[in-house]
Amino acid sequence: MHTGAALSVLVGTCGALVLPSTGAMAQAHPAAEQATGQPVTPLVATPPLVVTVFVSSDRDGTFFGRAAAFGPVPRRLRWPDLAWDGVTFAPGVCAVPCSTQIAVSEGPYRVVGPDMAPSQPFDLAAISNGLDVHVHAGSWPGYVIGRVSEILGTVFAVTGAVELVAWEAVGHPRVVNHTAGVLLPSGISFAALGGVLLAIGIPLFSASQTRVDLSEHHDNAFPAAVQPTSNGM
Repeated sequence: MHTGAALSVLVGTCGALVLPSTGAMAQAHPAAEQATGQPVTPLVATPPLVVTVFVSSDRDGTFFGRAAAFGPVPRRLRWPDLAWDGVTFAPGVCAVPCSTQIAVSEGPYRVVGPDMAPSQPFDLAAISNGLDVHVHAGSWPGYVIGRVSEILGTVFAVTGAVELVAWEAVGHPRVVNHTAGVLLPSGISFAALGGVLLAIGIPLFSASQTRVDLSEHHDNAFPAAVQPTSNGM
């Protein structure tokens, strides 16, 4: 009897010593750390980068907004003015001049107008002082004429060059009607016409594009006489 009681006391004492040790080990090595070997860091949502933009333009009727709000190709927002009637803008568009806070990640952005060439989509940077967006509106008629002149000029120049190469390949025949000789004057004419069209179209197309200048905002940069709004943004 005395021996059995002594064994019971010994077993109880050992159990009391082992259980706290096991609990301490469990606290020091959580199950998650045992599984990954790294401490578990809770996921924290990162707020989107926001910037205040101050948009101005050298032409009335300019609109600024997300490119997605205008669609991939805003054909209805182009010259002539009749195509402008009845246009309903999607959310995310403001009538220039305007100022608003926007998320940088919602880009790209774009500017359009009824008689101006739409700008190429562009992205914005997060600047603490804000961002000045100044639009130099390009002429839509000049944009179209310049582009068409470029295309036609390229076609005529290539056609003329091909005819001159062909005339060279057949051995410089004499210029006689309905023979290979007519390749020479025809090739010269096409090449010259193509060169003239390219000389007109390239600078006209370049000058008629809408440019957007981005710079850090300064307090006196936005026109004081204009009360900026956030129409539709």
